[in-house]
Amino acid sequence: MLAPTSGVAYNNLGSIYLELQEVEKAIECYHQALLLEPNLEESLLNLSHAYQWMGLKSQSEKNYAQAILCFEQALTLTPTEGEIYYYLGMNFKAQKNLEKALECYEKALQLNPPQIAHIYNNLGIIYEKQGEWHFAYRCYEQAIASDPNLVHAQYNLARFLQYQGKLEEAISHYKQAIERDPDFPSAYNNLAGLYHLMGYLTEGLYYYQEVIKRFPTYFTAYSNYLNLLLYQPQLTASSLLNELALWNRLLLNHIAFSYSHDHHIRDPDKKIKI
Repeated sequence: MLAPTSGVAYNNLGSIYLELQEVEKAIECYHQALLLEPNLEESLLNLSHAYQWMGLKSQSEKNYAQAILCFEQALTLTPTEGEIYYYLGMNFKAQKNLEKALECYEKALQLNPPQIAHIYNNLGIIYEKQGEWHFAYRCYEQAIASDPNLVHAQYNLARFLQYQGKLEEAISHYKQAIERDPDFPSAYNNLAGLYHLMGYLTEGLYYYQEVIKRFPTYFTAYSNYLNLLLYQPQLTASSLLNELALWNRLLLNHIAFSYSHDHHIRDPDKKIKI
């Protein structure tokens, strides 16, 4: 096969390889394009995106060190692309290198990438871990202001407010999280627990029942629900025993299901050695 003789041709070939997800071949073509035409901006962008693709793949495989190398390589090509700093921040955070993560997130904010709300939410988590309560609170608020539908920001702010003793505000944000994502078991469980803590037992029971109904194997909520039932003076001993029996059946069924699927999946064509 004849080799391309222009940077544009190599760039186009690289884009075909990228479409086919043959990323290493795509990168090789983009490098060839830039050797022939060093100022070919499209190849610079495409090469950066190819490295980002590799970085995201490594990140999904939890190979954070390799992901960081890929994103840093992309950054040398497109240094004003804020999204790359966001990805770097995520991977440094996964490595528990919080100072580097903070540095990358702050840099990303200056470049205004599409993930602004996620960046503020992640900054809030880091500042909370570092005991920087004021900064954590401001970041969660900024995340919600940027995207009120970012459920994890609503949840994190609710959780943060609960720990700070601002219980009514926490309830509001837990409810907003549930309203935006009805399939968020931790939000139901925490809201129920907060109502229990505040002495609103009827509300607590309602939200525990909701999470159990939606997520029958969410055992933390069921355990908390049984604990709250003990505070119900009108509950008879037989009713409580029935609830405990149901809990035991659910738990045993879950254990049996997990064991059979994790340890006893057999290949029907595989002969047993004797």
